[in-house]
Formats: sequence, structure tokens, C-alpha cells
Amino acid sequence: MDNKYTINPIGIEPKWIVIQRRNKDLADAISRYSNFVNSSKKENLELVREWALEIVENCNILIK
Repeated sequence: MDNKYTINPIGIEPKWIVIQRRNKDLADAISRYSNFVNSSKKENLELVREWALEIVENCNILIK
């Protein structure tokens, strides 16, 4: 029987758990920054953009 699943080493969380947690943390940070007084400053917008792109890349990893 072919097993299509890879078992993680003992004590290592599966990547989907880690990525989901990271995406939630990034989304929370984006939400906080959007409510921040200086949220329209270029430096803050660049951070938000980086976090959003990381979420997209994380989703690409999960759907592979």
C-alpha cells in the first residue's frame, strides 16, 4: 500500500499548523497596523505589504 503522507519527526509540528499560526499572526499585525494613527506612512505600508505577500506565499506552500 502506498502511503502518500510524510510523518514528521517526533516533536515537530506539521507545516500546515505552523503556517496557519503564522498567517493568523500576520493577519493580526495587519489589522493592528491598519488601526494605527500613522498607518498611511510609507514605512508602515511597506511592512503591511510584506506581511500580505508572506501570507500569499504561505498559502501557495499549503496548496502544493
